[in-house]
Amino acid sequence: MKTGFLSLKLALAGFIVPFMFIYNPTMLMIDPTGLAVTAKDFPLPPIVDIITVVVTSVTGVIALSSALEGYFRGSMNTVTRVILAIGALLLIYPEITTGIAGGIIVLGIAAFNIKTAGKPTPTLTV
Repeated sequence: MKTGFLSLKLALAGFIVPFMFIYNPTMLMIDPTGLAVTAKDFPLPPIVDIITVVVTSVTGVIALSSALEGYFRGSMNTVTRVILAIGALLLIYPEITTGIAGGIIVLGIAAFNIKTAGKPTPTLTV
């Protein structure tokens, strides 16, 4: 049972990716605005939109994975993990206001975690 919950926790970010495609077809490089339902050719959206969606979505998935695992350059407590998960979900949802809010939250938690994390322990090489 413990293994099942651990695998669900690790794969949760992968379960969210198909919903990201539905909420924002720009990730699939499709611009469906103004098209008929039976359209077979889709125009390409602006490159800036594609880059923005990909960067925010990838950052959101990485932040969600870090929040679920509880580790990013150091261990995180429960409050930090919950705040990071909220920021990650805001990044995944495709709107400019949620993207900015999620980016500020994720960058703030990442900066805080990097600053408070100790230096990595040197490993012995043989």
